[in-house]
Amino acid sequence: MRRAVQWKCDVLIVGAGAAGLAAAVTLGRHGVDTLVVEKRPTPSTWPRATVISTRVMEHVRSWGLEEVVRAEGPDADVWLWECASLATADDGRAVAVGYPTRQQAALVSPTAPAVVAQDRFEAVLRRHLATLPTVRVATGIEIDAVTPGADGVVATTPDGQALHARYLVGADGAHSAVRRAVGIGVEGDEEGVLSGTHAVVHAPLTQVLGPVRFGLYWTSDSPGLFLPAGGDRWIFAPGRDTDDPGGAAALLRRSAGAPHLDVRVESVRRIRAAAHLADTFRAGDVFLAGDAAHRVTPRGGTGMNTALQSGVDLAWKLVWVLRGWADAELLDTYEDERRPVAEHVVARSTDPDGSRRDVAAELAVDLGARLPHLVLPDGRSTLDLLGDGWTVLAGPRAGTGARALAAGRSGSAPVAVHTLDAGTACALGLGAVGALLARPDGVPVARHRATTTRPLAAA
Repeated sequence: MRRAVQWKCDVLIVGAGAAGLAAAVTLGRHGVDTLVVEKRPTPSTWPRATVISTRVMEHVRSWGLEEVVRAEGPDADVWLWECASLATADDGRAVAVGYPTRQQAALVSPTAPAVVAQDRFEAVLRRHLATLPTVRVATGIEIDAVTPGADGVVATTPDGQALHARYLVGADGAHSAVRRAVGIGVEGDEEGVLSGTHAVVHAPLTQVLGPVRFGLYWTSDSPGLFLPAGGDRWIFAPGRDTDDPGGAAALLRRSAGAPHLDVRVESVRRIRAAAHLADTFRAGDVFLAGDAAHRVTPRGGTGMNTALQSGVDLAWKLVWVLRGWADAELLDTYEDERRPVAEHVVARSTDPDGSRRDVAAELAVDLGARLPHLVLPDGRSTLDLLGDGWTVLAGPRAGTGARALAAGRSGSAPVAVHTLDAGTACALGLGAVGALLARPDGVPVARHRATTTRPLAAA
């Protein structure tokens, strides 16, 4: 047996998937002592999800990683392209799947959805974590028990290691050991509501498609779903099941309408996707995120995006509490705000028509309640004005009295005040002397519309 080892940190994250990595990036960028443990000795190379949502790309952009992430996938819109075969894609049509086109996204965001496979996206996040000095990552470590400590929690491993943390984030997947250890149950279909064959293949399909570039392709003559996963790598889901690589290659050629296409099958898997929701996302100082809290099927392409957003939301709130900027009650808002989103995506993923959704409705769920994106005179977005603490956006004549909006709320949290140009202030409904107060995630929490600066100073 390995010698017992003691680890100590402010936040322990169990699981290095999308939720765990996003939480670690957020914590690390704020200088929080963070330990990430992952039971797998090496990262998964299975592409899994292939779409990054608008809101997640806003987070990626705020981390300075947008260009490097986009470079991992094709320049394409996240719509479904229906065609008889890939060889006749020019005669196909686009179908909305809940994600905006790049032109649509430009109206509401400084960025747009990206077509990038999850394994490549997570590799970018891991490389970024390596640049953050307060984050440690340890692989090959499995947690089998979680108990309350004197001031936080203690997680232990089968070989006797003890990991002490003020807070623990269980981001260890659908079969979460953390969730079981703290006695949280789940509600939903654990047997599988979606099944089929997924093959990871390498083939020059862009040559077959010609100029048509989308995030998903459905062929009707020989049913098959194609998802670009970077370079010549694709996920292919044939219309009928097979366990045989040769059979998968034959079905792909038929769906592509290219009988002599050079195809290399990397792997073939039979999948059974389930959906569930944890009974609660919290047990004391232990929180659940990602699939541990809300598991969805691939239908709708929301799993990774919901997981990552939950990781970011929980992390910034942990930062505020650990820094003394907010009382511990702030952590209660994590489940209050994220559970309705999780309920929506879980229900969508179990709906047979869940892949085909109106853009406006699903975009509203993705963006949440954050303040509107407006382009400032210097070319920045209103979202670029958000800081680590409170942000006050004020009309051009609100003056320094706008800081009064944060009085009584901020505690020791820093307050950044930005005076807007008249056009932007008007578009936000502030007028010349109004102001709004926003959290670091861009959610406005107070607004003052004044006709003079005197009421503003006394707000």
